[in-house]
Amino acid sequence: MDSSLNYEVVSHDLYRGPNALEKFVDRIEEELINIQADLSAPAEMIMVPGDLKTYNKATECWICKKPFIKPSQEALQKFEEAKHRLLEVNEWEASMGEDHPEKKKIQKEYREALSALNRKVKDHDHINGKYRGSAHDTCNKKLRIGFFKTKVPLICHNFRGYDSHPLMKVVSKFTADKLNCIPENIGKYKAMDVGQLRFLDSFQHMGMGLDKLVIR
Repeated sequence: MDSSLNYEVVSHDLYRGPNALEKFVDRIEEELINIQADLSAPAEMIMVPGDLKTYNKATECWICKKPFIKPSQEALQKFEEAKHRLLEVNEWEASMGEDHPEKKKIQKEYREALSALNRKVKDHDHINGKYRGSAHDTCNKKLRIGFFKTKVPLICHNFRGYDSHPLMKVVSKFTADKLNCIPENIGKYKAMDVGQLRFLDSFQHMGMGLDKLVIR
């Protein structure tokens, strides 16, 4: 599957027998490991002819739609000072052959000063590599994929009905992750988070039985 909404079935599993829910949870955990591996290696940016010209001409962030503003003189000065201190740390380490005692602090100050510039950067899809547009540095960072944090949707038809109850019991036994539910009422759940997994109900958007939705 790629993030341009072109979907492809990459695996298909059918199981009938005892402990079906336990088997389901095992399979989901295996899939999650594979997904984490994919997300941990972001694709390199792919820019086609014309993208660089468009980037250079851009005057607003494609994400927040706000204009790019030239950093203040104060922000530029703080950045230059932080960069100079970081260079001094690197030179000190090169000559001494050991870590500088204030390295982490100075690196943090440099990152904060760089972030304060909120400069224009190239944003791209980390899954397929396609260039998406020019963006503020802060906006770009908000779209970063955390391979152990980004929620992975798990679509279950009629999940908010009875189907979620036995599944919750099994999931709670198999994982140490905390269950977080969005309840509709005392007996129905709109969604459920289990660690990185987010269970969602497709019936809320397609209010028909699967026998009517499946193309035969």
